[in-house]
Amino acid sequence: MSHRFGAATPEQERTWIGTGDLGYADQLGRIYLVGRAKEILLLPTGRATPGAIEEHLLECGFVRDCGIVALDSTGEFDRLGACIVVEHPDKLDEVRAMLASFQPPLAKVRFVPAIPRTALGKPLRQRLWHLLTAPDDGPTGPATGPRNGCGCFPAGGGPR
Repeated sequence: MSHRFGAATPEQERTWIGTGDLGYADQLGRIYLVGRAKEILLLPTGRATPGAIEEHLLECGFVRDCGIVALDSTGEFDRLGACIVVEHPDKLDEVRAMLASFQPPLAKVRFVPAIPRTALGKPLRQRLWHLLTAPDDGPTGPATGPRNGCGCFPAGGGPR
């Protein structure tokens, strides 16, 4: 590896740079990137990524698309929120019933027409967080639980 001011010393070549990427190397030494450290969610059942929870939600039926974010951290664990696109609007009651027993529990759910995504198809988590913490303006509030008068769960904090 060459630098602008000369070749790197062996000591410099062994230095790791903290990028926040999560990955692993296989037996052949190939490196696979699988996520970002800041996206790890701390749950009572252990650690998880938003993508893994989204895959689980998509397998439940009647959910066309979804996005998961940490609303805030209460004590040791993250409170989760979900934006959900339902397959058929007439199946909203079935989706709400499924979400009532969904694990990990979702502190807040908002039903939306589409999940905001990047050009590469990744969910825009900061936009999802803003959708979940904005005042409710219709019948698309949470699936279950206490309401704060506007159809939403109270939420604090910000995106991680």
